[in-house]
Amino acid sequence: MRKISVFLIVSVLLLLVLSSCSTMIGINTLSPSSVDLTGYRTIAVASVKPYDYAWRYRNAAYPETAYDTTDIPTPSALTQFINFIDWSVPYEDTAEYLTGVVEDALDQGIYTVINSSSTDRIISMTAKSSTVRQSLLDYGVDALVTGKVTAQNYRTFITASVTTDSSSGKKTYYYYLNREGNLRYEYVVQDVETLAVLDTYSFTGSAPLYETETVLIGYLNPDGNFVYSDTFTNSTVDFVAKFRDMADSFGSVIKKRLTPYYTRSNFYLVSNKSKDVSLEVAFEYAKNDMYYEACSIFEEHWGSYHDYVSGYNTAILYYVTGRQEEGIEMANTVFRATGEKDALKLYKKLLNIYEKNKIAESQIYGEKGSSLSSQDVIL
Repeated sequence: MRKISVFLIVSVLLLLVLSSCSTMIGINTLSPSSVDLTGYRTIAVASVKPYDYAWRYRNAAYPETAYDTTDIPTPSALTQFINFIDWSVPYEDTAEYLTGVVEDALDQGIYTVINSSSTDRIISMTAKSSTVRQSLLDYGVDALVTGKVTAQNYRTFITASVTTDSSSGKKTYYYYLNREGNLRYEYVVQDVETLAVLDTYSFTGSAPLYETETVLIGYLNPDGNFVYSDTFTNSTVDFVAKFRDMADSFGSVIKKRLTPYYTRSNFYLVSNKSKDVSLEVAFEYAKNDMYYEACSIFEEHWGSYHDYVSGYNTAILYYVTGRQEEGIEMANTVFRATGEKDALKLYKKLLNIYEKNKIAESQIYGEKGSSLSSQDVIL
């Protein structure tokens, strides 16, 4: 009997824990771009200009020796490694890759994006700026994105350390490759018809971010043999990949600045704290993504009892099933009826999402000069 009692207690506790877990519902919500490009339908992207510093070709990342060579030897294998690697900075590759990052960031199905090869061809066919403008207008281009790399540097240096065996006194020397880098890029978005600057922005990326990255190359053992580290490969000094990683980090910022974008919003149903049996079916429906069925039960229960749980959950389910305005109003009604602060938070959250969605839609479908602000959104 004791074993049965313990089993029943554990089972009941487990059931209570499971039933108290909130049901999460996630939906994709549309947010407006930081820069208002309402009415701009076709955007042309010109190739990013590579870093154009006068001494750039002397700006190779050939490693410096940052250890005392009088105390620490430089093995021939390490010298061969240094001479084997191409330490030049990939200026052209980075600019070309950045161009693709910009194109991908803009090409979210909202604008018609004219790629760089077509844009460059239109620009190269005409010499005078006024003629370029007219050519772009003839192709139906509303805005032009140009950009350039304003800084691109990479520094490498080799450090070393030594350990001494306490019994034999023999020394082992360890050699490390240290890397620092930065990439700065800026773009300009210009209205083709009026030549007005719509946006300009500058990015800075570092590899790694604001600190030196250190990788063990290998070590010189007491027998005079140089042994490469198992984790060290030629890809470790792949400057192309490093600068591409920095360029990739710019893409999400460009997208959010220039295009409406989707984010994930999560909502949590209030759990059935009162253990109202009539609501359990609704929770099961919600857990199985049957939101319309769950909403119907919560809605009916709210109509009969005006309780916080069913009202709060009805507000969420109204919104996620396409009845956004009713969801917002329901959250406000629940707060006024119950005084629950979480209902007020839900009201503000739903209203904020709704306003952002309306502003984003106006950016996508509106005409120039017709963009909305949060004050313009009326329920």
